[in-house]
Amino acid sequence: MGRAAKLALIGSVASVSLALTLFVATAPPAPRAPALSSPGAGAHPTDPDLPRYCRAVTEADPACEAAWDKKRRRFFRQEKDVR
Repeated sequence: MGRAAKLALIGSVASVSLALTLFVATAPPAPRAPALSSPGAGAHPTDPDLPRYCRAVTEADPACEAAWDKKRRRFFRQEKDVR
């Protein structure tokens, strides 16, 4: 491979990478997922909705702590009724 071929190869790789960079930089951003809406301040959701609610809670909540403790015990098989 001669010197001219190497320069042509480097130039083509550089132009393709520059074109891709410009394409990515000018492309519109992807739409974001909607934020999770948390229920009212004093309202606790039903049991199946509790994990989703607890992921969005920013303050200490006794119901969420109890739910996470229950999941932790089940995960580490510390409950007697786990088969």
